Amino acid sequence: MAWIRIFLLFGLTLLLNACASMPTQYLSLSAQGQPLPSQSLQKTQSVLVVDHVQMPASIDRLYLTRGEGDSGMQVSGHVRWIAPLGGMAQRVLAEDLRRHLPHLNVLIAGSPLPAHTQPLHLRVQVQEFLPTSSGKVILDVDYFLLNAGQHLQYAGHFRHSVATNPSAQAQAQAMSESIAALAQDIAQHLPGK
Repeated sequence: MAWIRIFLLFGLTLLLNACASMPTQYLSLSAQGQPLPSQSLQKTQSVLVVDHVQMPASIDRLYLTRGEGDSGMQVSGHVRWIAPLGGMAQRVLAEDLRRHLPHLNVLIAGSPLPAHTQPLHLRVQVQEFLPTSSGKVILDVDYFLLNAGQHLQYAGHFRHSVATNPSAQAQAQAMSESIAALAQDIAQHLPGK
């Protein structure tokens, strides 16, 4: 009997060591396309301010979250985002919008604004943004364009699904591509476009 206990303890020790030695993998969202050259603010151009991208608490975590089935979630123990998902999505969305809207100054909320500007504000409410067990990444958002007086100019809904493989890097890339598709949709619906 004693040898069975020793064997079980030895096996448990090996299993715990294997889990503890798995390195943490870090992921980031990235804007699509070539890096943009540095640009100065043009006082003659209109301004679009990308306000905070609101993520549901269920997915706005440092560990990669994947959807499982209709109502399940899996939180990866060794795959992390390098920063909060909402902040990364805001930064990447602003950069992707700059590619689609070269005639606008696209800024992130909190940036200094040129004097006497009447900026247009973009607010994004994410409903779903995660890889799924079925091999897709789904982005489902509502977005709102408001004038400088905070009056609604346009309200839109965007749903995008892209197939991906199960690797964490591929899923992060597919999530980045989904944000680029959102930027294109928003650019098409800007007032006066």
